[in-house]
Amino acid sequence: MTVRFLEEVRKTDLDEAGGKAPNLGELLSQGFPIPPGFVVCAGNYRDALSRIDSSEGVELIRRHLVTNDLPTDLSRDILAAHTRLQSDRGRTVIYAVRSSATAEDLGDASFAGQHDTYYYVTESNLLDMIRKCWASLWSDAAVSYRTSQGIEHADVMMAVLVQEMIPSEVSGVTFTANPIDGDTNQIVTDATWGMGAAIVDGRVTPDHYVVDRAKMCVLETRIANKKFMVSAQLPDDEHRMSDVPFHQRQTSSLTDDMLLEA
Repeated sequence: MTVRFLEEVRKTDLDEAGGKAPNLGELLSQGFPIPPGFVVCAGNYRDALSRIDSSEGVELIRRHLVTNDLPTDLSRDILAAHTRLQSDRGRTVIYAVRSSATAEDLGDASFAGQHDTYYYVTESNLLDMIRKCWASLWSDAAVSYRTSQGIEHADVMMAVLVQEMIPSEVSGVTFTANPIDGDTNQIVTDATWGMGAAIVDGRVTPDHYVVDRAKMCVLETRIANKKFMVSAQLPDDEHRMSDVPFHQRQTSSLTDDMLLEA
């Protein structure tokens, strides 16, 4: 199968759907509000890579993955999946195109921020962004990290998650246990204005919150000086980073009610 909708993917599908998409599929099956989307299965990347001479080096592998056209049947299936989502939503769907590599989020390795995510994607550039997402598996950072972890490059495949982009006013990352000491009674959230990409790749220092799970009270609030954000709307100059209005820079991005509701 070349393309699968997110609601069809489960944790047993890691080989074809990668590390990220199956977790989202499981959450969706439990009723969590996950944006709709579909997965371009890892076998498509495997086929694309098989047509490239891997001895050519990392830069040429990236170039081939970006510039080689997708097979006609794969392009057709991707655009058909888009048409189905479009008809379900009743409005123009804007996507985030995200990596879901088979080596992401392992027990002893994390590739957070090393594979590319593309925002503001429409039908017109969807196929291009999928190829770029494949190529990010061969970024200098990803190759270096796999080497340092003893992971064979040929053993890692890339599924691509195409998911409706939510135009976020505030984004964040929540840990259901304190990532510093493993305390399962503490829920830790880092948040900032705009889209979450700037948190994941470290361009913005986010606000930091700690919530006591049992007492449901906020234990700690640390507000950062948030000068920049990734806008939810693509600016005219296509630069994703924009200035945060001065009055918001040292204002908490989340209220206590938001933290306790989440």
